[in-house]
Amino acid sequence: MKNAEQKFVSTAMMLEMKGEARGRARGEARGKFKSSNKTAYSLLKFGIPDNVILQSTGLTQEQLDFLKTLEEYNEDLLNLPKSIDNLLNEQLVLSDQKI
Repeated sequence: MKNAEQKFVSTAMMLEMKGEARGRARGEARGKFKSSNKTAYSLLKFGIPDNVILQSTGLTQEQLDFLKTLEEYNEDLLNLPKSIDNLLNEQLVLSDQKI
């Protein structure tokens, strides 16, 4: 291969590896976020104070407030994953804009 072709292939491989790593990181973050939200939602049901939930789950006050709105409207826990996905997607878009 010519030098330019080698550089092109090398760059393409590097970009592919970065994309895969980013995808794995996003998947892990999504799983962790869902788990924290489900835990917080359960703790809310037991009347646990906000500061304890925030410290236990690592969520922000904004995220906890969102879960409280679900609780106020008596959202079924089966609908929670969809709501969490929507919130997470909004946060991922915001974090991508910061990069």
